Amino acid sequence: MNWYVAHDESGVIIQQGSCADDRDLQAQSEAFDGLIAPVNDRLNNLTAHYVHDGEVKPRPPMPATLDKTTIAADDTSHEVTGGSLTVTSPMQAPYKITCRAWPYLDGDYTLKAVEPEA
Repeated sequence: MNWYVAHDESGVIIQQGSCADDRDLQAQSEAFDGLIAPVNDRLNNLTAHYVHDGEVKPRPPMPATLDKTTIAADDTSHEVTGGSLTVTSPMQAPYKITCRAWPYLDGDYTLKAVEPEA
């Protein structure tokens, strides 16, 4: 049994499949314009992997970190390495923020908006 994954040009895995022999694998490769990569066994979670240089790899964790988890709800921008993030809050509450940057896994963070100090 030959397992493979089909992917787009950026390495996002679209689907996986298996073939009985190399001839069938070649037909699948042609059907996906050559954008397939072999795998040793069926993948249980396609979104946790990506294809880079023809090889299936686990997606790395998001390298972003937050140095503050409590912010003043005063429409202030807080600089983040590699960019900035502005949070405007109509009320005090925890807010979930998700950072996405391919091929990293999504990073989920929680900020707690509080009353600004007078």
